[in-house]
Parts: sequence; C-alpha cells; structure tokens
Amino acid sequence: MSNNLINAYTQLLFNNDKIEELDLSKFGIKNIDKFSVALCQHKSLKILNLSRNEIENIDKLSEALKVNKSLISLDLSFNKIKNIDKLVEALLMNKTLKVLNLDYNNIINLNKLQQIKHIKIIY
Repeated sequence: MSNNLINAYTQLLFNNDKIEELDLSKFGIKNIDKFSVALCQHKSLKILNLSRNEIENIDKLSEALKVNKSLISLDLSFNKIKNIDKLVEALLMNKTLKVLNLDYNNIINLNKLQQIKHIKIIY
C-alpha cells in the first residue's frame, strides 16, 4: 500500500507544478528515493510532511535538498532516521528551508546539526 501511494504522489509531483503543500504522514512509507527525484525538479512545493512513517535512509532526499529552491518546511519527525551526515551537508547548501522537524528519530550524530544556523531545527 505505502509503495503504491508514494509512487502515485511521485507522479503527481512530476505532473503538477502547482502543488504547494503535501501531507504524506502516517502512511507507513519506507523508501522515498523516487519521490526525492521528483522533489529535485518541483518548483512550488513549500511544505512537506513525511512524519510518522518508517523512513530510515534520507540520502536521496538530502541530495534533493541541495537543489530544491521552494521547500520552506520539512517534517521528518517520528521516523527511523539514524544518520544525518548527508542531510547536514545539504542543509549547508540549501538557503530556502526555514523549518526542519527531526523530532523522535534515532539520530546518532545530533551534534552535527549545530553547524546549521539559518534553519529552525526541532529535534
């Protein structure tokens, strides 16, 4: 179910450049790699809620954040994220994101977030 759902929303992002807010919370999503590719190209999405899923790997999402220029709020709370090395690297490059929620994850290197001064990070 969650795989079909994320594929549908990925296609929606590819085909609709007017979407500004998307709530994909509580769908049991594990893999967001393909969705992250769509996020690279989308120019109007401002708010993305991926909370309360089963996401562990955010490397592709981090790559998308390096080039995305529209997202201002990203909620990744209540997932299974452990490693944020690539995320921190992306956040240092991203100048549009204003709020990032990483609360209730299993992050092992939280101290790396101290490098990020221009984003309100909840953890």
